[in-house]
Amino acid sequence: EKWGLDQLDERVVLDQDKPSVLGQQELNDRFGEALFVANMDGELFDDIAVGVPRETLNDGQPNEVSNTGVVQVFTSSPQIDGAGDFLLHQDLDGIPGQSQPSDFFGSSINGGFFDSSAGLDLVVGVPLEDIGSELQNAGIFHVMYDTDQGANPTKQEIWTQDDFGLGLGVG
Repeated sequence: EKWGLDQLDERVVLDQDKPSVLGQQELNDRFGEALFVANMDGELFDDIAVGVPRETLNDGQPNEVSNTGVVQVFTSSPQIDGAGDFLLHQDLDGIPGQSQPSDFFGSSINGGFFDSSAGLDLVVGVPLEDIGSELQNAGIFHVMYDTDQGANPTKQEIWTQDDFGLGLGVG
């Protein structure tokens, strides 16, 4: 019996041009620049977190935020088709911060178990995040605890230091 990707008889391509996938494909979005694959929701199949660090939010609207970035999460499914995907970005309730132009949220993604809960914790780099008005492009990373809760994790922390957000490793 085949499970997950092994059960597929053909190659699967995920992009924002598919009708079942949130967002739309845009020039220089850099969809897939960062990837993290793990069982984030406790279901049978692994989930895929995809960094789209140059995603523009509210494209063409007065409140457009260019190159702010998102993480697109494709949830457990026997067929990877984009149904049930969701976006993580700094304008969502429960995620600290605010989407700003050229932050590049999602440039790096990783995960692990950083607290005592059973849920996987997701780490998202934002390399060009400003810290107040004094430190421009200083960079941060978000720790989103218990991502099995979906797009509104139960607990969040932001970590800062001049270089954080450029590359993450969990061991």
